[in-house]
Amino acid sequence: MGQESVGALLKAQREQNQMDIDAVCRKTYIRRTYLEAIENGDYQAVGDMVYVKGFIRNYAQAVGLSGDEMVQRFNREMNVSAGAAVAEKEKTAAGKKKKKPAEIRVAGRGRRQSGRRPFTRIEWAILLAGAVLVALFWIWLLYL
Repeated sequence: MGQESVGALLKAQREQNQMDIDAVCRKTYIRRTYLEAIENGDYQAVGDMVYVKGFIRNYAQAVGLSGDEMVQRFNREMNVSAGAAVAEKEKTAAGKKKKKPAEIRVAGRGRRQSGRRPFTRIEWAILLAGAVLVALFWIWLLYL
């Protein structure tokens, strides 16, 4: 196990065990597209890194490798690629102007900077119904 990626190691072990990817799917209950994405190193296609790590652990155990070792190897692989991405980003950002924060676009309501969204019609109706009920309660109390 040299400097191969986690996906390449899992695929090599699967092929050494003479298993097709569908057999791993049935054994792990992981979708074929996710297993293929892991084998190809396309971890973003799987989704959140928590799922990627869990899938790698289950895949490794299904083909006879240590799941924990494969997850540790994946973490090292991600730290190396993340470090390279940060260095590249710093290079490109050195000569550029700082961008303004992105504006939030709310459907049909124009642009605004805050993170709050406006009330929907249902929320306004609930608020109005609550106000009417409070008013009726106070009127009832006053006339008792």
